[in-house]
Amino acid sequence: MLDQIMTLAVEYRLAIMIAVLVLLVLLLSKKRWSSKVLLILTSALALSIIYEIVTDEPASRIPGRINRALNQSNDSTKSSNPHYYVPPEERYNLPEGQ
Repeated sequence: MLDQIMTLAVEYRLAIMIAVLVLLVLLLSKKRWSSKVLLILTSALALSIIYEIVTDEPASRIPGRINRALNQSNDSTKSSNPHYYVPPEERYNLPEGQ
């Protein structure tokens, strides 16, 4: 039973997110419920829905994509800028030994 509920939730997650967004917007429209936390939650959920519609993947996969991009091995051992580090002697034209 729990497996079926989870399968349905995953299958219809976008519809569930839109329903929650509509509920949050209705709560936000009431003057007594407007708060910064509710506004932040509504904005974050709206951005998540837009991201999911545009990219066809859940926003929860963003950290994994960032992790893979940062952990890619860099095959080149040569620096892209060979003049990145200049010793102070060369930088300030100091004679050797000072």
